Amino acid sequence: MYSQVSQKYTIWVRLKNEQAKPQKSVSTNTKTKNTGLNAVFVQNQVIRYKQALPFAKNPKLLEIYEIILKGNPEKFKEVINKEYPNMFKDWTIKPKPITTYEPSDSMWLLTRQNPDQWMWYLPRIQAEKAWDITHGSEDVTIAIIDSKFDILHPDLVNKFIVNYDPLTGIAHQGIQFWGNGLYENHGTSVASAAIGQTDGGGHMAAIGFDTRFYGYTLENNVDTGFYADLDIGIAKALHASNVMQANIISISWYYPEIGPDPDDALIIKEIIDNGTIICASAGNGINDNKSGELYPFGTGNDSRIIKVSTTGKSDCHTYGGRTNSHYPGVDICAPGEGTILAVPSVGNAWPYWNTNGETSFATPLVAGVCALMLSVNPCLTPVQTETILKNTADPILDANLFPGMVGAGRVNAYKAVKEAGTRTYINTTFTGNQYLSAGYCFNLTNVSIGGNSRIKLDARKEVHIIRSFNVPLGSTLSININPEARTNSQ
Repeated sequence: MYSQVSQKYTIWVRLKNEQAKPQKSVSTNTKTKNTGLNAVFVQNQVIRYKQALPFAKNPKLLEIYEIILKGNPEKFKEVINKEYPNMFKDWTIKPKPITTYEPSDSMWLLTRQNPDQWMWYLPRIQAEKAWDITHGSEDVTIAIIDSKFDILHPDLVNKFIVNYDPLTGIAHQGIQFWGNGLYENHGTSVASAAIGQTDGGGHMAAIGFDTRFYGYTLENNVDTGFYADLDIGIAKALHASNVMQANIISISWYYPEIGPDPDDALIIKEIIDNGTIICASAGNGINDNKSGELYPFGTGNDSRIIKVSTTGKSDCHTYGGRTNSHYPGVDICAPGEGTILAVPSVGNAWPYWNTNGETSFATPLVAGVCALMLSVNPCLTPVQTETILKNTADPILDANLFPGMVGAGRVNAYKAVKEAGTRTYINTTFTGNQYLSAGYCFNLTNVSIGGNSRIKLDARKEVHIIRSFNVPLGSTLSININPEARTNSQ
């Protein structure tokens, strides 16, 4: 729970008696027409009492009065109902609004001053509203299979779960800036997009916030350049799922001139059947085969892979005079223009970052959103996660130019996390002893409690009770707003 300093509370009520009306129609009034009631107001530090919605059109809303106090609102309500039961009805203690979460990272603060610059893509996907619900969890892990990772970078140093490649045991090291060209930077940059240090320790912010990662390094050589040995890359994906039990795998690479492969399909099926989510780059517009799919993580091997393409600052798929890959296998898009990313720090003067874009860096953004979703609902399957991402996506403004080829839209982190953590019950009777939790809220419609039952509901933000709700004598219902609540498996 959070400590409270000079906390103020707002209560909405309707009147049962003219004596309960405010003495004067002014915003600073603290008195009613009843002397005894006024004494209770003083004892409970009421600082304002007035009509709540004088500007409303609906007569029912005009009946609402607002009481603001510094005392305990539950105690205040109890005293009033005991000593003056004929004064008020329809009590509602209104929750205090919470401003959207603002990390302390310098680049985030610069973004808030210049919304179209710096890390513009995080507000665009409503990251700060998603962070109001959750900062993610160290229990949710991403495996990033890519080129080398700079273990000395201030935005990554605290984000490694282990300081070596989990399959080979080779330790991660500090990386020379531009040591072997783009290849040396790529893994560091991809990791920072998903899980870079947020709110302390570094300078960037990343959608995954508290999420940490396993860094699997691709084996490359001079002849193949960036492209990985296929067997090693996909083997590391299986190791991440089967051995390290990673929740999400982020893939921003492919192998050229290859299509669906039965063995690859078996590996990927095993990974996803484990419950591991795969987010894979759709490509940067270079189609190595007729379908445009990039393998081994093409949807021809498994349609449950989440394929990610890009949008720009205008929320169009076309930006900067070009587009990235678009084809029927694409599921979702994420910002891919001018993304701020970490670059290796060894031999490099501050700042250790650069701007880049395209699907390599849109993909870990989506992986980070998936991590937030799992932090509020660890029971999500890969298919459920993909469905929520699609159902909550925002429109791509030029999607009409690419019919059926840019997926469901541009990812919206807040809507996805909210939907992932919402538990809905309709026409349901809870019986026995049950503990239920929701990572965001409960929606309860026509719900009742069975005889001699003990039901506890934990939600991070809200509980909505819609229409009839019945708790019989001998049963109990406990409702708790708990910022740490996560959807359980019941």
